[in-house]
Amino acid sequence: MALLIGLSASIVLALRDTVDHERGVLIPAIQALSRFEEGVREQQRGERGYVITNDRSFLEPFEAGTKSAALAEVELRRYLADDPALLRALDEAANAHDRWIHDAAEVEIAAMDRGEPDQAATTVLDVGRDRFESFQAEVDDVDEILTRETAVVEARLMVEEMRLLRLLIGAAVSAMVILGLVLLALERWVIAPVDRLKDAVRRVAEGHLDESVSAVGPREVVVLADDVEAMRMRILTELDEMRRANEALAQQAPLVVGLRDVLRAVVQVPPTLRLDSLFLPAEGVLAGDWFDIWTLDDGRVGMVVADISGHGADAGLFALRLKDLLVSAVGIFSQPGEALGWVADRLGDTGERFATIFLTILEVDRSRMLYANAGHPAVLLAQPETILSLLPTGPLLGPLRARWETRMARLHPDTVLVAYTDGLIEARSAAGEEFGSARLFEVVTRMRGRSPEEVIAACRRELDDFGAGRFQDDVTLVAVALTPPPG
Repeated sequence: MALLIGLSASIVLALRDTVDHERGVLIPAIQALSRFEEGVREQQRGERGYVITNDRSFLEPFEAGTKSAALAEVELRRYLADDPALLRALDEAANAHDRWIHDAAEVEIAAMDRGEPDQAATTVLDVGRDRFESFQAEVDDVDEILTRETAVVEARLMVEEMRLLRLLIGAAVSAMVILGLVLLALERWVIAPVDRLKDAVRRVAEGHLDESVSAVGPREVVVLADDVEAMRMRILTELDEMRRANEALAQQAPLVVGLRDVLRAVVQVPPTLRLDSLFLPAEGVLAGDWFDIWTLDDGRVGMVVADISGHGADAGLFALRLKDLLVSAVGIFSQPGEALGWVADRLGDTGERFATIFLTILEVDRSRMLYANAGHPAVLLAQPETILSLLPTGPLLGPLRARWETRMARLHPDTVLVAYTDGLIEARSAAGEEFGSARLFEVVTRMRGRSPEEVIAACRRELDDFGAGRFQDDVTLVAVALTPPPG
């Protein structure tokens, strides 16, 4: 049996190496496809902008999108070099893109250059829309194949892991059967003191592993009782190790690890800000919590805190796509509400998947922030004299189309912005009590005027004192403040 388990474990490890290699191709390929599609959409925005406004500056994003799409296509072909089916699908998408450029975009631009805007507009309606929809359909086909192959890879790994788990359970059942046979022999051959020992052993066999085993009587019985007690402790240890192993199998699956690493990448905090954060992962699952902060080309700073519904690889892939779209949107739109609307349009029908998002653009030189809140828990703006709650400015982002309002708040030198996901306020103690938003509000109130590091440390102490055990959902907490002026 040990040999069989060892052989099966070797097979699972070998499959993991294979799946890890395939994941190393599929995930970058999905990202490259997204950049290819976004580059072509940038071409479309530039071409349409030129037709509508007759402003040649719109051709700059057209040219930028052309370069971006070309680079992404080269990269994507490198990832798909060993997959003829995907290469054929990519060829169809590339050909559809070329037809749109040749039959529509170049014709429209040439018409505008000749001073024939009516001819350009007619081409947009008669040819451009049809060619671009054909391109989008081909890209969707490539995305569907990539998604399907990713699911197949994960399914292969799950089957092998379940096979190993069944072998482990079989070994445990066999051990219990052997134990039962030993107990029957003891019942037949050992005198009265053994009856008391037998009752204790039966309790262990029934699953009452928290009751210790001891005996008073002949030396042989005492020694036997000591052996049974050692067995009980060993079973407890093995059960705990099996539980940890099962959680590790779930948490360390290659795709899950890759997604978590991408979502939890170390953020680069600009020198104009101070930031500290706390992340406490849920047990045995990959959730979609993440936050990011980055500096825009004009010096402003974008920041997002998001929470995706559900768990597992599907939620992680959705979170990864959402993250890429949000970063792109903030670079295009100056209003966070408009950026959320653009992202919702690009996501399309999300099925039953939804997300809560807090998106803000920090204008440090103007001491203010613009923000939009898509159904996210109220973000706290802790000022020396009061605390503001930045409530939702629109619904959560999901399958229904919606709009989000952009609002403004002032940033002062002693202001600390505190954002979090609902895993924090829904954490429960051993007694079942919920941590709650009121408790968090009290902690932040006590720490008004303190640094982000002190606020995060105080919240962590409160969680520890509260006695939160195993988290059912990821806990993400971020505190941000302006960097004090020198001197």
